[in-house]
Formats: sequence, C-alpha cells, structure tokens
Amino acid sequence: MSLIKISTVTEGSTGATMLTPDQVVEQLRTLRGQIPEFVQLQAEEANRIRRLGTLNVDFARAGIGAVDASDIVQRAIGNTPDELYGAEDELSRWSNVENELRSLLRGMITANLVRRARLNAAALQAYGISKQLARQEDHADLLPYVERMKRLRKARRRKAEPPDATTAPVPAAPAKQP
Repeated sequence: MSLIKISTVTEGSTGATMLTPDQVVEQLRTLRGQIPEFVQLQAEEANRIRRLGTLNVDFARAGIGAVDASDIVQRAIGNTPDELYGAEDELSRWSNVENELRSLLRGMITANLVRRARLNAAALQAYGISKQLARQEDHADLLPYVERMKRLRKARRRKAEPPDATTAPVPAAPAKQP
C-alpha cells in the first residue's frame, strides 16, 4: 500500500474543486492586489507604525470622544467622529480577515508537514528495502543510492546531536583578584 497520495484537481469533502499549488498562488496574488492599503514595509518603518498601532483600544475610543466633544479638536485632526468610528469598524472587520489568514497559514503549514512526513516515511521504507536488496548481486545497482542515503542520514544525526561534553571547550575560570 502506498503512503503517498498524489494531489490532483478533484472535488473535496465540501464538493468544491480542489486547487493545485500554482492555482492557489495565482489566486493569492490576485487577492493581494485587491486588498486596500496592502503594503510591504521596510523594518524601520514597520517598527515606527507598530508603536502607534499598539496603543490601547480604549485610548483610541477616548480620542474619538474628544473629537466628538470639541469642534476645535475635530478641525485640528481633520476627521469627524463618524469617520473615526467608521475607521474603527473597518479595523475590526480587517482584523477578522487577519485572523482567518493566520488560520489558513497554520493549516497550510500543517498540511505541508503531513506531506513531508509521508514523503520521508516512503523514503525511509525505500532505504530499508534497498539496503536489504543491495546485499544481493542482482540488485547491486542500488548500492550507490543506499550509500548516499546512509551518508545523508549520518550527516543529519551529526547536526541534530548536541556537542559532546567531553570535547567541548571549557572556559577558563577567572583569576581571583586579591
């Protein structure tokens, strides 16, 4: 039984047509072009804006109240209370979009993790079977693949293992001052 499920454009559990990765990318790029104020910022600019964006929500509402209470404040900032309430509502609705996109991204990451695990499980099976077959003269053509997979597994283990405590340099103790 095969572990790998090849994705094709078929109907999903909801009856909707499943998309290929290229189709999803194309739709995301189209969607990105239709989102008002969508922008990528340099790190410095994003940090500056982030500081303004982290003010308390109640602070913003109190500011709207001040605009509502004073024509002078309203004229000074150039916005009516209705415009500010509208901006607050728009922010709330776009925040819902942001949450849905985060959920979509988490699901996509998990789906790729499952795909990677299935592929790696199949590769491990291929390694085990190839290792057994390569012992036979009729299957000697598998030896280069088995040797390469063996080297790659050892290299992965070396990276994953922490340095041996016996070989790690020990920092010298600071000299005591009289």
